[in-house]
Amino acid sequence: SADCGGCGIACDSGESCVASACHCGGTGPDCTGSTPNCCGTTCVNLRQDETHCGTCGHPCPGLERCRSFACECDGMANGRACGGINGGICCSDSCVSSWHDSSNCNGCGLRCRSGTSCDTAYSGLLGMSVGTCQGCSVDGDCPANFVCGFASFGGVCECARDSACATGQSCDGDGVGGALDACRY
Repeated sequence: SADCGGCGIACDSGESCVASACHCGGTGPDCTGSTPNCCGTTCVNLRQDETHCGTCGHPCPGLERCRSFACECDGMANGRACGGINGGICCSDSCVSSWHDSSNCNGCGLRCRSGTSCDTAYSGLLGMSVGTCQGCSVDGDCPANFVCGFASFGGVCECARDSACATGQSCDGDGVGGALDACRY
């Protein structure tokens, strides 16, 4: 109603005018101050509510925090899963796809070199999909301490040792081919 309790007093979205007062969901309180948004019958702040981030009913996954209407890593350790997306990891307070981000391919700061791109590959040793720099022809096409393997699949960069991986990761693999050697947290 545009005139709830007085001329020109409109209730906010999700609120109803009951007995000349605005109520969230018709039975809850009037949503004002630090909780100006109505979700169901509860007043929340969509700007910073982890269970209603940006819109009602949109929770932030895992340990992410709601900041400015969006879920963020907010100081979480690099490599921590985030975003509710396959391959989503926190890198410098941003949630990125480690399966497709060529600047953070399977680990924070692991950059694919020019001519290669980050895409998903299945690691039998890890029993899961991982991001790998793909499209290499020789070892020099891969990041430092990675080798180019799987030429029959268009070339996939594999870790050669732990020092190839991002901080907090180790290289899982046998280094002899046959299975994808990949970094993991």
